[in-house]
Amino acid sequence: MAGKIVADTLEHSTAGSLSTEYVVNGSAKAWFNLNGNAATPAFRDSFALSSVTDGGTGLFTPVLSTAFANANWAMPMAAGSSFGDQINASNDDTTRTTTGGSRINCTRSTSDTFNDAKIVEASYFGDLA
Repeated sequence: MAGKIVADTLEHSTAGSLSTEYVVNGSAKAWFNLNGNAATPAFRDSFALSSVTDGGTGLFTPVLSTAFANANWAMPMAAGSSFGDQINASNDDTTRTTTGGSRINCTRSTSDTFNDAKIVEASYFGDLA
């Protein structure tokens, strides 16, 4: 039997209370930690993502399990390498961000060339469909 709990505030016995509005609108809806320099890129761990597509060197497309209500969601991200060079991670501006996600570009900061980053991490914030 399915049920539902209706509440405006969540309260912890010692840690205080929190508006459920924060939980609905302020929490990450998905996140991942990706090994991008493996032969086949794979999530080390993730939440609410079904898979990742390898689009070539430094190009990854994580696939969300549940789509967003619109394409105006936010995705803070970071990337790192094993060779000491800084890696920049960004949404691909040549492909359109959709309700299902977007492609991520990873480039070396010193040469602006695509690079399969050892670590790619991101969180997704927005309204789910």
